[in-house]
Amino acid sequence: ATESETAGKYLLLVDTRGANVRLSTLDNIELGTAVAAEPALAGKKIALLVAPEEKVDAVFFEAVTRSRGAYLRAFSEFESAIAWLIMREQP
Repeated sequence: ATESETAGKYLLLVDTRGANVRLSTLDNIELGTAVAAEPALAGKKIALLVAPEEKVDAVFFEAVTRSRGAYLRAFSEFESAIAWLIMREQP
């Protein structure tokens, strides 16, 4: 199967709602770059679940990772994250 055929078939939910960490803008850029470059995450559909007060930073992190080729979206609601993960993408 090609990469486009397998993209989204592997789902990952990363729940950071209980984390007491605040990343700087530079940290978000460096971590987002590293996530996008990680071979083990290539082709995986990643939902990042964050506390509502962290949503602005998470959206920035999402933009960084997606601009570098990762398939990641940030959410502050569990149900929305799960719905996106299981949603079948249209070709």
